[in-house]
Amino acid sequence: MRRTGPDPDETAHAGDASGLNRRISLVVLGARLGMLWERIWPRLVPAVAIAAVFCILSWLGVWPGLNPWLRIALVGVFALALLVSLFPLVRVRLPSPAQAVARVEQASRLRHRPISAMRDTLSGSVSGEARALWEAHRRRTAAAIGRLDAGSPRPRMAAHDPYALRAIVLFAFIAAGAYAGSDRLSRIGQAFLSPAAQLASATRLDAWVSPPPYTGRPPALLTGDVARQDTVISVPAGSRLVVRTGDARDISLAWSPDTGARQDIAATSAESDARLAEITHDLDVTGTAEIRRGSAQVALWRFEVVADIAPTIAMTREPEGLASGALRLVYDVSDDYGVVSASARISAADADVAARPLVPAPDVQLTLPQLRARSGTAQTVRDLTAHPWAGATVIAVLEARDDAGQTGLSDPVRFTLPARRFHEPLARALVEQRRILALDRNSDRTVWRSLEVLALAPETFATPTSVYLGLRSATHRLRLARSDDDLRSVIDLLWEIALVIEDGDLADVARDLRAAQEALQRALDANASDEEIARLVDELREALDRFIQELARRAADPGNLAELPNMENLQTVTPQDLNNLLDSIENMARSGARDQAQQLLSELRNMLESLQSGQMQQSAEQQQMSRTLEELADIIRRQQELMDQTFRLDRQGPMRQDGQTGQPGDRDGQMAPGEESRRDGSRQGLRDGADAELEGLERAQGELREQLQEMLRRLQESGHNGEEQLGRAGDAMGNAEGAIGQGETGEAVQSQSEALDALRSGARQLADQLARSMGMQGTGENRAQTDPMGRPNRTQGPDLGTSVQVPDEIDAARARQILEELRRRLSDTARPRLELEYLERLLGR
Repeated sequence: MRRTGPDPDETAHAGDASGLNRRISLVVLGARLGMLWERIWPRLVPAVAIAAVFCILSWLGVWPGLNPWLRIALVGVFALALLVSLFPLVRVRLPSPAQAVARVEQASRLRHRPISAMRDTLSGSVSGEARALWEAHRRRTAAAIGRLDAGSPRPRMAAHDPYALRAIVLFAFIAAGAYAGSDRLSRIGQAFLSPAAQLASATRLDAWVSPPPYTGRPPALLTGDVARQDTVISVPAGSRLVVRTGDARDISLAWSPDTGARQDIAATSAESDARLAEITHDLDVTGTAEIRRGSAQVALWRFEVVADIAPTIAMTREPEGLASGALRLVYDVSDDYGVVSASARISAADADVAARPLVPAPDVQLTLPQLRARSGTAQTVRDLTAHPWAGATVIAVLEARDDAGQTGLSDPVRFTLPARRFHEPLARALVEQRRILALDRNSDRTVWRSLEVLALAPETFATPTSVYLGLRSATHRLRLARSDDDLRSVIDLLWEIALVIEDGDLADVARDLRAAQEALQRALDANASDEEIARLVDELREALDRFIQELARRAADPGNLAELPNMENLQTVTPQDLNNLLDSIENMARSGARDQAQQLLSELRNMLESLQSGQMQQSAEQQQMSRTLEELADIIRRQQELMDQTFRLDRQGPMRQDGQTGQPGDRDGQMAPGEESRRDGSRQGLRDGADAELEGLERAQGELREQLQEMLRRLQESGHNGEEQLGRAGDAMGNAEGAIGQGETGEAVQSQSEALDALRSGARQLADQLARSMGMQGTGENRAQTDPMGRPNRTQGPDLGTSVQVPDEIDAARARQILEELRRRLSDTARPRLELEYLERLLGR
């Protein structure tokens, strides 16, 4: 049966032959390329070496130091040499396919040239038998072909460069490139500059931008990445650009602002060194600065000027008057570089257009959180009760100022200026007429008639003679006044008369105290010398002593008790606390912390206002509780002494039981011959002494427990806290008393320790209750951690009261007693060596 389709063997052979031909073609192509590289590279190496030498010279900075024309000539020589070295490439011929096949057969180690046989073809017409024979030959040849290899290129550079100069050029190329860094391209470009451009590039500049001093920012040097033309340099407004050079004097600055005309600024001699050329320019707007030498550009910088934002200030609460009549302002301030001063602008509200004030509005300088504060909250307390505008309705606007002279204003606030409260009707009337006259000079006639009425019938109203004479003097001055100064003297006189009517002698010392405070405040604001500050602090201390003495004298007078307001919302402040505060103000001023000194002075003013308002008075109940706390502290101290004595007996107890005396000579329990009879008598004496001491301890423990029970009874009657803890302490004392009576000193020490813990807890509860009754901030545990104004001491952090148990005064005293006892026992050389070594470790020796 005949087959009509293709022969499967022939189809498979055709596929294998096609794949073999593709593989041969690829290998032959690779061989041709390798042979081409062998012919090109030896002829290309000179050109590459010339280009590498050119780059080496460029990266080493040779061109800027050469004469421009010599540089151009050298560049031309390099260009000509490069062209000449490339000329041999013209004669390079491509390898023929036959040459590539021969290379493949040689590299693959093929015998009888099988690849050439595979690439041969039959010529002319042949018979079928001949064609079949040819195909059989091809199949046998293809089967003989194995792995094909094009061979690696071998340019044989050793024959062309026997001294390996190419390696020297390569190493120099790598080193010069590393030396040039990121300036590699720019240094190559220096070889192609014009003579003028080369002169400009060789000019060395020292350039920087100095921000305004108040910004606190360092100068910005215009070097490195900062000096790149694509870099935008951000600087504060008011910064100064300074450019200096010693290489030339024909440099200039072309300033091109984004808005406005271009400015050309020529160089001048520097003030520090006349040999240097200098250019300065203040940067107020964003723009581009170009430094030129002749017609060539030396440097180009782009500056973005950041405007200085005006400060802001805002009240966080409404203005309020304190108990003493002082005005308190609380506000927030902020500025990008810091606020240097703040004040309150006060103007009369609902004032008549025709009104002409005799006295200007009060000038209130505000306290800052700190000098040049960028943000923060602050408060200012000013006593304006003596100002003629006190009691008037005003509008206040807060103003903040920064170093650049910019100001920020708060929203206006309408309020009534705090005024002193006068209890005497005549004093109130005089102060009111004084305010009317101060706010409008045209009201002098009306005020004069009112004063005439107030001076009528002094006998009927029991007006003191001195007050009556003052009233008559005021009316005559007012009637005869010819100038504004005459009227202002009447305003001052009316205030003095009102103070005499209301306060008597206290008015003089209070006025002296205010004057001393204001003098010190002005000195701190003016940055006065240390000697001036010390003198003013001494004057304030003397005025403060007189003021406190006068307050004490008035408080001791039963007739003045009704006039003292019942205010119990402040801590007790002693004269020593005030003196310490004055010392702190002086020390801060000497050390340069003037802003902190001003803040302390403001707080001192608040404290004195509280003193003057009678806010330091303790009630009888508080005094009784204070005495109870003192008695409880004494009980704790005595209980501690009893526990120490019991502990000492407990240490001696085991030695009595095993018959030892505790002497160092018999620690091993061995006695010399003839010693036994004498030791028996000494043992009996020790037992009798210990029993007597135990009886004394039991009796003392019982008396202390009874004293605590009596105190607990008084506390229960008054309804105070602490009964639970003190009751637990009494039970522990009873247990200790019973244990001592039975000779169980170890158990007694444990009960006494529990009693001490309960006593201290009860003392803290009583201190807390006393603090709350006095309106103090914090708890009894925190009281010792604050200064007289309720602020944390420097040794305490803001959160120690809640996260760390800080010892109170009782615990601190106990720690000192323990240290003294440890040192005393360590000094006793008769104690066992093991105990002495333990004591040394406890004391850290």
